[in-house]
Amino acid sequence: MTEIVLSDKQQKIVDFRDGALLVKASAGSGKTRVLTERVKKLAEGTRRKILAITFTNKACEEIKNRIKEYNTDLLKKVDVFTFHGFCNSVLERHGSYIGYAKLPEIISSQEEIYALMEEAVKATPTILAKYQHLDEKGRKKVIYDAIELVAKIKRNFIPDEELYGSNQDGVILYFAYRSLMQSMNAIDFDDMLLLVYNLFTTNVRIADLYRRNYDYICIDEAQDLNNAQYRLLRSLANEGYNNVMMVGDAKQSIYAFNGSSKEYMLKYFVADYNPVIFELAENYRSAREILAYANKIIPGANDEMAAQIQGMCKEYPTQTEEEEINTIISLIQKILDQKKLKYIERNISEDDITVLARNKYVLEPLEKKLEEFSIPYYYKNTSKVYKPLSTHGQYFETLLSLRINPQDVMHEGQAKSIEKLGVNEELCAAIRKAVEGLRDDGSNFRTVIQGVKDKIKQIASKRTEDDELIMAYKDFEFTDSQWVAYAKTNTNRSIQSFRNAMTLGTTNVDVEHHGVSLSTVHTMKGQENNIVILMGMDDNTFPDYRAVQQGGNAMDQERNNLYVAITRAKRYLFITYPLQRTMPWGGVYNRIRSRLLP
Repeated sequence: MTEIVLSDKQQKIVDFRDGALLVKASAGSGKTRVLTERVKKLAEGTRRKILAITFTNKACEEIKNRIKEYNTDLLKKVDVFTFHGFCNSVLERHGSYIGYAKLPEIISSQEEIYALMEEAVKATPTILAKYQHLDEKGRKKVIYDAIELVAKIKRNFIPDEELYGSNQDGVILYFAYRSLMQSMNAIDFDDMLLLVYNLFTTNVRIADLYRRNYDYICIDEAQDLNNAQYRLLRSLANEGYNNVMMVGDAKQSIYAFNGSSKEYMLKYFVADYNPVIFELAENYRSAREILAYANKIIPGANDEMAAQIQGMCKEYPTQTEEEEINTIISLIQKILDQKKLKYIERNISEDDITVLARNKYVLEPLEKKLEEFSIPYYYKNTSKVYKPLSTHGQYFETLLSLRINPQDVMHEGQAKSIEKLGVNEELCAAIRKAVEGLRDDGSNFRTVIQGVKDKIKQIASKRTEDDELIMAYKDFEFTDSQWVAYAKTNTNRSIQSFRNAMTLGTTNVDVEHHGVSLSTVHTMKGQENNIVILMGMDDNTFPDYRAVQQGGNAMDQERNNLYVAITRAKRYLFITYPLQRTMPWGGVYNRIRSRLLP
């Protein structure tokens, strides 16, 4: 077991016992380590449990693994969840108190939510009449505007009485969408927070049960809290319960588009809980030169003088996008050919290099060049929901949803559509039989999946190469691995609970990748690398042109985005940008260096 060495200030935070605590922690200051060390110490000193909340499944696993390395038995006293994971566990146990006799199906994919909103339009004659006269672009706007409004209503916990009497089409669609979801016994991610909030506020006995169960609540990345998450916390840790810890960095608040705001950590938490406040400004991750550059973006963000590590920060302006791509390829090749760099102690490989951009479309031309020069690469992926690669894998997922929830008319329609696609009838029949034969508790799940895999091999033996069958086999192998991951952490198993765990991403098995990693800024949050190349730093690309038009908070978010991007680099930061961009329709526009750069 590796001994954890903490600074004096970090140790004071770890030793802090009862009462509310706010840790304002800069990038690279070891905030997750401090939170984990405090959780470990608290767990050792209480007979009850600790609740730790963070924002990604990856971060949950990191905290669990650190605790496990220290003391496996301690994990029995610590529950580590995302907000949605916590809500799912509450609904599994107590959903009946708010009218769910059976665990609802979680709808998560944007495609499915879009399809359901279209059904809501069709079920509303007054809106359908207008909708049918719109072109495709106009119809999409109606659907996306309605989806955005529904999310806003739920995240702000707006009661029905404040909506009644409104003739706004979006509000009418909200009620139609909600009725459709209820008829299907289905919920979406925003519903999960709202339902558990309602459960805790209307059933005080249930909320008290959780308060008695958890001696302490610790929240990581608290700068990303939104209204629904904070009000859910307040419904659990209300007056009289004060053992709440928040850790976060206001300068890394970059999810305003999802309703998050640093104000819930800095303003509302301080007003509601009167916490003891600690500040961690020391950066143990990045080189002094990189911190100095970051401090020019947000002055005083880091204590650069305390940094012990040296590194390099350099800009590479180019004339065109093609020149920018070629510059990046040359830079990567030069680094790999040298194998050693001054400020990195060991040999360098592709794994040490990350290329970051504000948007994925900026990275796409680089992909082709990496392939052309046979440089291995992969995309950092934060998708929570596994999507089958094959049509037959999709068919299984659709039938599994129907098996669990026969009221699910959406997946019923999808199953019929798949059956018309020219799929392999023999395999589809085997999949139907497999799903029908599944026991509710999933005790025969792996046997059933193995049967489908055997059928695929049998069919494949009679054919020449068949890409669909190859992908289908991989899909069922992956589904099997997800069941194994689920079964390891759940004793009270069911195929319904497994399906929802898949939707929440808690069954995902990490796949080890090697090569240059490509990532957007939002995907890279919470991660780091020795060498970071930040490309596309021309104005209106980064900052995004929409933020430039809006100004104000939107530009503050872009500045935070850039700060996050810069502080992902540990030793070397290279920044590139073109002075011309060619539009898809052929026009060439002159660009300037990003206004955000110092």
